[in-house]
Amino acid sequence: MGAVAITSQNQPACSPAEPIPLTVRRFHFATQQEMQTELQQVELTTKKLQEDKDVLMNEIRHRVEKRMLMKHIMELKDFVWSLKLTIYSFKKDREERMEIQKKLQKELQTLRVINNKLQKKYEIVIGIEFNLRTELQQLKVAW
Repeated sequence: MGAVAITSQNQPACSPAEPIPLTVRRFHFATQQEMQTELQQVELTTKKLQEDKDVLMNEIRHRVEKRMLMKHIMELKDFVWSLKLTIYSFKKDREERMEIQKKLQKELQTLRVINNKLQKKYEIVIGIEFNLRTELQQLKVAW
């Protein structure tokens, strides 16, 4: 940066060949210090803003991830609920099948008992028929 001269309206500005007056040099030095201080403040502010931006970006990322996780959790809860209903349904079906199987086993046992009784009666009837045929044959022979 070039030197800035403070001049009054009565005095002409310093030419480049002339030496810079002490007051101008002090002003120039003070201005440079102020500008350096301002630059440092701007750099610090920029750094702080970048840090704040990073923090905000992390918070936003965290919120988005949390939202996605919550959605996934809700989907999983719905799936678990569906599985519980399916399991309950399977248990009910199994209980109903067990009841039906018990009834069918009782009915089968009853039918076996009836079959055994009928088989005995059949054997008796066949025995009687055999005896009657034999007697009939003997009567035919006797006539």
